Amino acid sequence: MNAKIRYAALGLLAVGGLYTGLWAYFSPKAWYENFPGFGRSRLPQLGPYNEHLAKDDGAMFLALAVLTVITLRHVRDNRFVLTPGRLDGGRQGGGRQRAGREGTR
Repeated sequence: MNAKIRYAALGLLAVGGLYTGLWAYFSPKAWYENFPGFGRSRLPQLGPYNEHLAKDDGAMFLALAVLTVITLRHVRDNRFVLTPGRLDGGRQGGGRQRAGREGTR
């Protein structure tokens, strides 16, 4: 994947996380009543307002935004991109394929 596309995608995720996190953490009631915004409100349908839960969601979004910003520093390092593939044996489904072959012997 092109580095410019990675920067753009990660930047968009960071901005969205910061916006949502700050909104939920510092104004949990308004976030609960109006999320995701643009005239749509989906959270009240899930149950009554809970300030603790709303602030926890805000903190989660802020933490993910911080991790995304940290990742922006390493966007050209392919180790961050290749690590999940290596954990799975270098190919998608590698662990399941190996287990299947061993089971047939």
